[in-house]
Amino acid sequence: MSKNFGRENHEYVVCALHCCSTVILKTVPVRRGHKLRITWPMTPGIHHYMEGPMVIELTDAGHANAEHIIGLLFKYITLLQQSGVCKWIFDELYPSKDWLVGSFLLSTFSPEVIQSALNELTPNNVRIFWESTNFDGHTEMTEPWYGTAFSVEKTTGSTIQEWMKRAPEEDLHLPCPNVFIPTDLSIKNVKEKVNIPFLLRKSQ
Repeated sequence: MSKNFGRENHEYVVCALHCCSTVILKTVPVRRGHKLRITWPMTPGIHHYMEGPMVIELTDAGHANAEHIIGLLFKYITLLQQSGVCKWIFDELYPSKDWLVGSFLLSTFSPEVIQSALNELTPNNVRIFWESTNFDGHTEMTEPWYGTAFSVEKTTGSTIQEWMKRAPEEDLHLPCPNVFIPTDLSIKNVKEKVNIPFLLRKSQ
Protein backbone atom coordinates (compact mmCIF):
# COMPACT_ATOMS: atom_id res chain seq x y z
CA MET A 1 0.00 0.00 0.00
CA SER A 2 1.30 3.48 0.76
CA LYS A 3 4.96 4.12 1.45
CA ASN A 4 5.98 4.94 5.02
CA PHE A 5 2.73 3.48 6.21
CA GLY A 6 4.05 2.96 9.73
CA ARG A 7 3.55 0.08 12.11
CA GLU A 8 0.92 1.76 14.27
CA ASN A 9 -1.24 2.60 11.25
CA HIS A 10 -0.72 -0.94 9.96
CA GLU A 11 -1.95 -2.28 13.30
CA TYR A 12 -5.09 -0.14 13.04
CA VAL A 13 -5.99 -1.50 9.60
CA VAL A 14 -5.29 -5.09 10.67
CA CYS A 15 -7.49 -4.59 13.75
CA ALA A 16 -10.32 -3.10 11.68
CA LEU A 17 -10.16 -5.96 9.19
CA HIS A 18 -10.00 -8.50 11.99
CA CYS A 19 -13.22 -6.98 13.31
CA CYS A 20 -14.52 -7.24 9.75
CA SER A 21 -13.89 -10.99 9.74
CA THR A 22 -15.48 -11.33 13.19
CA VAL A 23 -18.66 -9.65 12.01
CA ILE A 24 -18.82 -11.62 8.75
CA LEU A 25 -18.30 -14.90 10.61
CA LYS A 26 -21.63 -14.25 12.37
CA THR A 27 -23.63 -13.77 9.19
CA VAL A 28 -26.12 -15.95 7.34
CA PRO A 29 -23.55 -17.77 5.13
CA VAL A 30 -21.80 -19.05 8.23
CA ARG A 31 -25.01 -20.38 9.70
CA ARG A 32 -25.53 -22.23 6.42
CA GLY A 33 -22.08 -23.77 6.79
CA HIS A 34 -20.45 -21.80 3.97
CA LYS A 35 -17.52 -20.24 5.74
CA LEU A 36 -14.95 -21.64 8.13
CA ARG A 37 -12.36 -19.04 9.18
CA ILE A 38 -10.90 -15.68 8.15
CA THR A 39 -7.41 -14.51 9.08
CA TRP A 40 -5.28 -11.54 8.04
CA PRO A 41 -1.57 -12.35 8.55
CA MET A 42 -0.38 -8.95 7.39
CA THR A 43 2.97 -7.50 8.36
CA PRO A 44 4.68 -4.22 7.48
CA GLY A 45 6.95 -4.99 4.55
CA ILE A 46 10.22 -3.48 3.41
CA HIS A 47 10.25 0.32 3.65
CA HIS A 48 6.96 0.12 5.58
CA TYR A 49 4.83 -0.89 2.66
CA MET A 50 1.79 -2.78 3.83
CA GLU A 51 1.65 -6.25 2.38
CA GLY A 52 0.14 -9.66 2.98
CA PRO A 53 -2.98 -11.62 2.08
CA MET A 54 -6.35 -11.97 3.73
CA VAL A 55 -6.92 -15.72 4.04
CA ILE A 56 -10.47 -17.08 3.87
CA GLU A 57 -10.82 -20.77 4.63
CA LEU A 58 -14.05 -22.25 3.28
CA THR A 59 -16.01 -25.42 3.70
CA ASP A 60 -17.16 -27.25 0.57
CA ALA A 61 -20.46 -25.39 0.84
CA GLY A 62 -18.52 -22.16 1.13
CA HIS A 63 -16.61 -22.83 -2.10
CA ALA A 64 -19.93 -23.15 -3.86
CA ASN A 65 -20.86 -19.65 -2.65
CA ALA A 66 -17.45 -17.95 -2.70
CA GLU A 67 -18.73 -15.05 -4.81
CA HIS A 68 -21.31 -14.16 -2.13
CA ILE A 69 -18.65 -14.29 0.59
CA ILE A 70 -16.22 -12.09 -1.36
CA GLY A 71 -19.07 -9.66 -2.05
CA LEU A 72 -19.96 -9.55 1.64
CA LEU A 73 -16.32 -8.92 2.52
CA PHE A 74 -16.10 -5.92 0.20
CA LYS A 75 -19.41 -4.59 1.51
CA TYR A 76 -17.87 -4.45 4.96
CA ILE A 77 -14.67 -2.85 3.64
CA THR A 78 -16.86 -0.21 1.99
CA LEU A 79 -18.50 0.40 5.37
CA LEU A 80 -15.05 0.92 6.92
CA GLN A 81 -14.11 3.38 4.20
CA GLN A 82 -17.32 5.39 4.52
CA SER A 83 -17.36 5.42 8.33
CA GLY A 84 -14.00 7.16 8.63
CA VAL A 85 -11.14 6.39 11.00
CA CYS A 86 -12.19 5.80 14.62
CA LYS A 87 -9.86 7.21 17.24
CA TRP A 88 -11.15 4.78 19.87
CA ILE A 89 -9.88 1.79 17.85
CA PHE A 90 -6.38 3.28 17.90
CA ASP A 91 -6.72 4.07 21.60
CA GLU A 92 -7.60 0.45 22.31
CA LEU A 93 -4.43 -0.66 20.53
CA TYR A 94 -2.29 1.77 22.52
CA PRO A 95 -4.50 2.78 25.44
CA SER A 96 -2.10 4.02 28.09
CA LYS A 97 1.33 5.49 28.61
CA ASP A 98 1.67 3.13 31.55
CA TRP A 99 1.81 -0.05 29.45
CA LEU A 100 5.13 -1.85 29.24
CA VAL A 101 6.50 -1.54 25.70
CA GLY A 102 9.13 -3.36 23.72
CA SER A 103 11.92 -1.79 21.72
CA PHE A 104 9.68 0.97 20.41
CA LEU A 105 6.53 2.88 21.40
CA LEU A 106 3.71 3.09 18.87
CA SER A 107 1.75 6.24 19.51
CA THR A 108 1.37 8.30 16.31
CA PHE A 109 -2.26 8.46 15.24
CA SER A 110 -2.46 9.38 11.53
CA PRO A 111 -6.10 9.23 10.38
CA GLU A 112 -5.26 10.56 6.91
CA VAL A 113 -2.71 7.80 6.32
CA ILE A 114 -5.07 5.13 7.67
CA GLN A 115 -7.96 6.38 5.53
CA SER A 116 -5.68 6.41 2.49
CA ALA A 117 -4.75 2.77 3.14
CA LEU A 118 -8.39 1.74 3.61
CA ASN A 119 -9.30 3.48 0.34
CA GLU A 120 -6.79 1.27 -1.47
CA LEU A 121 -8.84 -1.83 -0.58
CA THR A 122 -11.06 -1.84 -3.66
CA PRO A 123 -12.37 -4.44 -6.13
CA ASN A 124 -10.21 -2.81 -8.82
CA ASN A 125 -6.85 -3.75 -7.31
CA VAL A 126 -7.49 -7.06 -5.58
CA ARG A 127 -5.91 -10.38 -6.50
CA ILE A 128 -7.88 -13.49 -5.59
CA PHE A 129 -6.08 -16.83 -5.24
CA TRP A 130 -8.75 -19.52 -5.09
CA GLU A 131 -7.38 -22.91 -4.05
CA SER A 132 -9.49 -26.05 -3.98
CA THR A 133 -9.34 -29.71 -4.97
CA ASN A 134 -12.70 -29.05 -6.64
CA PHE A 135 -10.74 -27.56 -9.55
CA ASP A 136 -9.09 -30.87 -10.46
CA GLY A 137 -9.51 -31.41 -14.18
CA HIS A 138 -10.71 -27.83 -14.76
CA THR A 139 -7.35 -26.03 -15.15
CA GLU A 140 -5.33 -25.14 -18.26
CA MET A 141 -1.78 -24.52 -16.97
CA THR A 142 0.84 -26.22 -14.81
CA GLU A 143 3.34 -24.51 -12.52
CA PRO A 144 6.85 -25.60 -13.69
CA TRP A 145 8.60 -26.10 -10.33
CA TYR A 146 6.06 -28.10 -8.33
CA GLY A 147 3.72 -29.23 -11.07
CA THR A 148 0.70 -27.51 -9.54
CA ALA A 149 -2.22 -27.20 -11.92
CA PHE A 150 -3.82 -23.76 -12.12
CA SER A 151 -5.77 -21.32 -14.26
CA VAL A 152 -5.72 -17.53 -14.55
CA GLU A 153 -8.86 -15.50 -15.12
CA LYS A 154 -9.37 -11.74 -15.15
CA THR A 155 -11.93 -10.57 -12.61
CA THR A 156 -12.95 -6.95 -13.12
CA GLY A 157 -14.00 -4.50 -10.45
CA SER A 158 -17.47 -4.39 -11.98
CA THR A 159 -17.76 -8.17 -11.55
CA ILE A 160 -17.02 -7.90 -7.83
CA GLN A 161 -19.47 -5.01 -7.62
CA GLU A 162 -22.11 -7.42 -8.94
CA TRP A 163 -21.06 -9.96 -6.29
CA MET A 164 -21.55 -7.25 -3.68
CA LYS A 165 -25.07 -6.58 -4.95
CA ARG A 166 -25.93 -10.27 -4.83
CA ALA A 167 -24.35 -10.83 -1.42
CA PRO A 168 -26.73 -11.64 1.46
CA GLU A 169 -28.38 -8.62 3.05
CA GLU A 170 -26.81 -8.34 6.48
CA ASP A 171 -26.82 -5.69 9.19
CA LEU A 172 -23.11 -4.94 8.87
CA HIS A 173 -21.79 -2.55 11.50
CA LEU A 174 -18.57 -1.39 13.08
CA PRO A 175 -17.47 -3.22 16.23
CA CYS A 176 -18.36 -1.77 19.62
CA PRO A 177 -15.63 -0.45 21.94
CA ASN A 178 -14.14 -3.05 24.26
CA VAL A 179 -15.57 -2.27 27.70
CA PHE A 180 -13.19 -4.75 29.36
CA ILE A 181 -10.03 -2.73 28.74
CA PRO A 182 -8.95 -1.37 32.14
CA THR A 183 -8.62 2.37 32.60
CA ASP A 184 -7.57 2.50 36.26
CA LEU A 185 -4.13 0.95 36.78
CA SER A 186 -3.63 2.21 40.32
CA ILE A 187 -2.73 -0.29 43.05
CA LYS A 188 -5.64 -1.07 45.32
CA ASN A 189 -5.31 -1.07 49.09
CA VAL A 190 -6.90 -4.16 50.59
CA LYS A 191 -8.67 -3.09 53.77
CA GLU A 192 -10.14 -6.42 54.74
CA LYS A 193 -8.17 -9.63 55.10
CA VAL A 194 -9.36 -12.25 52.63
CA ASN A 195 -8.65 -15.96 52.77
CA ILE A 196 -7.40 -16.96 49.32
CA PRO A 197 -8.55 -18.91 47.45
CA PHE A 198 -12.28 -18.84 48.05
CA LEU A 199 -15.33 -20.07 46.16
CA LEU A 200 -16.89 -17.42 43.92
CA ARG A 201 -19.80 -19.45 42.58
CA LYS A 202 -21.08 -23.01 42.87
CA SER A 203 -22.60 -24.18 39.60
CA GLN A 204 -24.35 -27.27 41.01
